[in-house]
Amino acid sequence: MERITNLKGLLIEQIRELYNGEQQQVYFLTNVLKQTEHKELKSIIQNHIKETQEQIKRLKNMLNQLFISPIGEHSEIMKGMINEANDLIDRSASPKIKDVIIISSIQYMKHFEIAGYGSAYAYAEELGRMDIADQLHISLSEEKEVNNLLSDIALDEINPKAKTPRLV
Repeated sequence: MERITNLKGLLIEQIRELYNGEQQQVYFLTNVLKQTEHKELKSIIQNHIKETQEQIKRLKNMLNQLFISPIGEHSEIMKGMINEANDLIDRSASPKIKDVIIISSIQYMKHFEIAGYGSAYAYAEELGRMDIADQLHISLSEEKEVNNLLSDIALDEINPKAKTPRLV
C-alpha cells in the first residue's frame, strides 16, 4: 500500500473504499431481498440495489477522471458489517424480527457510507474538483434518502410488529 501524502491521495483511497464497499453491498442487498417479508421494505431494497449499481458506475467514473484504477482498496469495514448482519439474520427467530435486523444492518452501512461520501465530498471540494464533488454529493443524497426511508418504515410499521415476543 502506498503512503497517503496529501488530500488528493486520501480522496482517491476514500473513493476506492466506497467503490469496493458498494460492490460488496450489492451482493448483500440482493441476498437479503430474498429474505425480507415486508412488501414495502422489499421495494426499498430493490430500488436501492439499482441505485447502488449507479453509484458504482459513478465512483468508477470519478476514478477514471482521476486517472486511477478502481482496484486497490478493500473495505474491511463493509465486510465486517455484512458478516455481522448475516450472523444476526441467521439467528433471527421470526420473519418480523428478521426484517428489523435487515433494516438496522442496512442503516449501519448507510451511516458508514454517509460518512465516507461526506468526507470525500469535502476533500474534492477543497481540491477544487467540483466535477467529482458533484457526483459524490448525488450519492451522499441518495444514501441519506434511503436511510430516511428505512427509518420511517421501521418506526411506523416494522418495529411495532416485532416487539411482541415470539413464544417457542
